[in-house]
Amino acid sequence: MDLQEAEDVVADYGDLIERRNARDPTTIFDVSELPHSKAKISEAILFMLYSRLMTEPDSPLIEPLRFAAVDLARYQEGVGEPVSSLPMDINKLSALLNEGELDMTALNNLVDESQSQEEINKEKYESFRKMRVLDEVKAKVILEHLYKEYAQK
Repeated sequence: MDLQEAEDVVADYGDLIERRNARDPTTIFDVSELPHSKAKISEAILFMLYSRLMTEPDSPLIEPLRFAAVDLARYQEGVGEPVSSLPMDINKLSALLNEGELDMTALNNLVDESQSQEEINKEKYESFRKMRVLDEVKAKVILEHLYKEYAQK
C-alpha cells in the first residue's frame, strides 16, 4: 500500500464516521458497513500514522488517526443490524425530534418498541462488546508502541 491509497482508504472511513456521528457511541456495527475490509482500513490508518510520525510528529492528523484506529473496533463480524447498550433507538428519537413529529403517541410507540427489543439486544450487545473491547485494547497497544518507537525520533 502506498501513501495515496492509504489516504483514500482512510478518507472513505472518515466519511463513514462523519455520516454516523449522531449515533450513540456504544453502537456496534457489522463489518459489512465498512467501505473497505477492516484489515485494509487498519493497515491504512497505521501506515498513515507511521508516515506522519516519521515526517511530522506534531501533525494535527495524528489524534484523528489514533481515534479512527480505536473506533474501528466498533465493527465486528456477524453483528447484522447495529446493536447498542441503550434501550432506545437514539436515531429514531433524533429523527422524530428533527422532523417535529415527536408527540406522545410517537414517543410511546418508540418506548414500547424499545422495551420489546431490550432483552434481545442485551445478550447480543454483550457478546459483541467483549470482541470490541479486545479490538480496542489491541489497537491501543499497537498505537502506544508505534508512538513510542517513532514519535521520539
